[in-house]
Amino acid sequence: ALERQLEPRLNPGQRVRVLEPAGWVRAQQQVGAEHIRPEFDQLSPLEVTEQISLNALRALIRFYQPEPAQAPGAGHKITPETQPSEGLVRHSDGSTWLLTSEPVFGGRTLMLEQSLDQLLTLSGSALGSVIARSTLIIVGLTLVLLGYASWLSWRITRLQRAVSASVDDDGRIIGNLPPAKANDELGQLQRHFSQMVDRLHGYNRYLESFSRRLSHELKTPVAVVRSSLENLSHSESEAERSQYLRRASDATDRLRQILNGMSEAARLEQSFDHADKEPFDLAEVASQATAAYQGVDPSHRIQYVGPEQGLPMTGSPELIVQLLDKLVDNARDFTPEGGLIQVALASQPDGLCLTVFNEGSALPDNAGTDIFDPFVSLRDGHEEGHLGQGLLIVRLIAEFHGAKVDADNATEGGVDGVRFRLTLSPNG
Repeated sequence: ALERQLEPRLNPGQRVRVLEPAGWVRAQQQVGAEHIRPEFDQLSPLEVTEQISLNALRALIRFYQPEPAQAPGAGHKITPETQPSEGLVRHSDGSTWLLTSEPVFGGRTLMLEQSLDQLLTLSGSALGSVIARSTLIIVGLTLVLLGYASWLSWRITRLQRAVSASVDDDGRIIGNLPPAKANDELGQLQRHFSQMVDRLHGYNRYLESFSRRLSHELKTPVAVVRSSLENLSHSESEAERSQYLRRASDATDRLRQILNGMSEAARLEQSFDHADKEPFDLAEVASQATAAYQGVDPSHRIQYVGPEQGLPMTGSPELIVQLLDKLVDNARDFTPEGGLIQVALASQPDGLCLTVFNEGSALPDNAGTDIFDPFVSLRDGHEEGHLGQGLLIVRLIAEFHGAKVDADNATEGGVDGVRFRLTLSPNG
């Protein structure tokens, strides 16, 4: 009856015995392990992996397992003194079992044995399943990563070709990059490349136009000097020689002014690398500079409109004064005698707005060029001494302070004129 109760509680590969205190076997029961050796041709890849894992696990256990003790005999009586209480035991048939014993009711002892081969079979099956599934997952992830890397490589190669196609061998920008549709890092990189190419293209156009304008500016005084020298060699009277020498001297002065204007803008750009930004009150600088302009030019009404102080910002006060000098000098050239030149400063939600208004002629509707570019002048007859560099310096100083300057026709106090506007950030 005891053996019938023990049988359903055993797993495959387990053996149980109940011993009396004197060592007599009261009951014993065993459930054998199923040893089915499958044909290799019938094994699936998963089962092959399980068998390989099982064999590796068996070899590893045999290498590290301690020496098993001798198992108790199969008779009806087992001497407790010769019986190990737990650990690995080896039976007479050479099989290895894991034994444990525990005292139970009435001073009796329960001895439970588990076949080590059955344990290894179960562990190897589980380990093989884990390894097989892990291998499949790793292979799948590897294929996904290879596909993703190939996709990224294709996109990078396409971006590289697009960048190479936009620049020729001489470094000229010959095209634009296609717009990026993706919003990932490569899409952002393509948009940055596109912006860079656009800016370089604009800068190349600026350099080309600059060289043309410089060539145009230098052509006239050089031609005057050359013709004056040629005529000087053929002149007979002292008056003619004096006239040709004066013309050559005026042309060289014009060349000197051109070179000085170019070097002034170049020196200003170089000084930006060493210019320190500091906090200062823009209202004090603008009001005091305007008062100084009125003191040196009584022929114009130069006014300041705005607070006397209380508008702090971070920047270079010396460069701001230089910017105002250029704007007011430019305004004097276009303002009639007794006309109004107004410097205004106000605080707005988007920053500090500095404007210079001058009464006089308006800007043409279609000037066809940017008045802030070098060698651009809208003065009648392109007067001597005006090389169009003043407003270029204004633009450079504005850009140094993170601002932009523009000009448009405006009306102030009932008079028409031109207003230059500059919006500055208080933080520079």
